[in-house]
Amino acid sequence: MKLNTIQGVGMIKAEITIAPFDKIAHYKTCETLQKVIWQAAPIEATPADLMITAHRHGGLALGAFDAQGEMIGCLFGFPGRVSKHNNIALAKGIEWQFCCHLVGVVEAWRGYGIGYQLAVAQRAWAIAEGFELITWTYDPLEIANAVLYIGKLGATGQLYLPNLYGEMPDELNADLPSDRLEVSWWLESYHVRERIAHGWQMASTTVSHRVPVNPEQGNTTSASDIRDALQNDKILLEIPTDIQTIKDTDQDLALAWRVNVRKAFAQIFEAGYRICDIVKEPTSPTARIYYVLEKSAL
Repeated sequence: MKLNTIQGVGMIKAEITIAPFDKIAHYKTCETLQKVIWQAAPIEATPADLMITAHRHGGLALGAFDAQGEMIGCLFGFPGRVSKHNNIALAKGIEWQFCCHLVGVVEAWRGYGIGYQLAVAQRAWAIAEGFELITWTYDPLEIANAVLYIGKLGATGQLYLPNLYGEMPDELNADLPSDRLEVSWWLESYHVRERIAHGWQMASTTVSHRVPVNPEQGNTTSASDIRDALQNDKILLEIPTDIQTIKDTDQDLALAWRVNVRKAFAQIFEAGYRICDIVKEPTSPTARIYYVLEKSAL
């Protein structure tokens, strides 16, 4: 699978190739990239032997390679049974799905759409293999991931998993509970096909029904505040614009964000809402960013 040329800001044109791993060196390089991308110790990386076995038996390991053939990004996943908590998939009678376990891009190549292209290549492969659904988890406070997964790719979410992995010592995940959103990517839904075919740009919000979760505004996210917001078919839930900087400068504030968002999602998802988009509210000095949740989300 070869992609079109990517034009990077301040860079010359570079031809990027997306291709499945086909040699042991690719798996070993992916091990190394995981340690670099997530600033993780060796024991925390998915090992080459596991990826090789999974790839031979229905899994997928993809690399993004620059013009010199150097791997600059990777993706790995495997088939799995639909979770007993995924009510929508179970209602559709879907028993098997594809589980995307990791996708990452080295820092020098972030912002050029490579993670997106890895995901799109995965989608094409999964459709050819007969899958209707791909799921994965991510930290709901990480805005770059939210923009890619919910915005650009069109995934939806309605399952919140508190402290899913326990304590994680890698640099990006240390010092906060490892809460995760599990998102569903319905590969051939109208919603997803529109995002892939026509692209996506973050819109400015026109919705006024906000769940008060921002601790910088003094919010503690009470159950009654959430109930008030749930009187509306469409609601907004704010996330920080840079949780890593907050974590580095004010650990208590970072934890307050985690706790407030966790409490809100538990009640919102229980009421039948799903995440369907990301929007911004332009303010000075920076925009505030919100998940859009609807009862009738696609």
